Amino acid sequence: MRFLRSLSPRNEPPSQETGRFEQWLFSLAVATARRGQVPAHVAYILDGNRRWGRRRGLSLRNTYLAGWGQLKKYVELCTRCGVRAMSLYVFSVENFKRSDEEVDTILDIVVGGLDELVQLAHDLDASIRICGQRELISPRVLERLEGAAESTRHNQSAIVNICFAYASTVEMRTAIQCSVRERLAQEATASDTTFDTVTALDRNMYTVDSPPLDLLIRTGSTHRLSDFLLWQCHQDTSIVFVKKAWPELSIPRVLAILIEWRQNKSPPPPTISKA
Repeated sequence: MRFLRSLSPRNEPPSQETGRFEQWLFSLAVATARRGQVPAHVAYILDGNRRWGRRRGLSLRNTYLAGWGQLKKYVELCTRCGVRAMSLYVFSVENFKRSDEEVDTILDIVVGGLDELVQLAHDLDASIRICGQRELISPRVLERLEGAAESTRHNQSAIVNICFAYASTVEMRTAIQCSVRERLAQEATASDTTFDTVTALDRNMYTVDSPPLDLLIRTGSTHRLSDFLLWQCHQDTSIVFVKKAWPELSIPRVLAILIEWRQNKSPPPPTISKA
């Protein structure tokens, strides 16, 4: 389990005792989750990093290193539990408005951590997909992101959507434009008069190959979606707001969310008439 390489909140390697406990907890969570139905597609809004780091007097780098370690941990946990797709709100378009120091720190950590994420994806037979506005990403970062996607594209057991320079409103606008062009091309050829608008929009979303979104988890105590997966959220999507910040999200809390989701999806027990 590669997530154990991550630093502790105090930026020290975990002790041997802590490592053994984490391994046991991780294995228990996977075994428990796999006893029943799990969501096919889980999304995370990775919020609360800065507030968490400020409370602990951590540097920006150590704060976001902890967040990146969490990302790898929950990619592995959810995939081993049987989740077939994950969408991770790593960097929004709005994040570009933060200070140059913070933006550069985040980008450096992402670029520096991609090799381990790619190796983890290969271990899990997962493919990495990049979802976002590529034209906003610097060539250095984009090359590394696209390299990660290319090197894992043949993996088939799971999908990891890295939402980077992402805004759902832009995704929907782009999908609408592509769908209109498809419709006009179809009319021009007169090959088929049928056209399903919803199917066309789904086909032109960044998350085209992912199953419908079952569960969205936002950490950091903020209760909003922040322009994330607005099209993908539907009437059966469970949305959970967690008070804890992303770096302090725990395995038991995630397991409890998965079990609650399962219970909500289970049909009610049959009633026994006393007549």
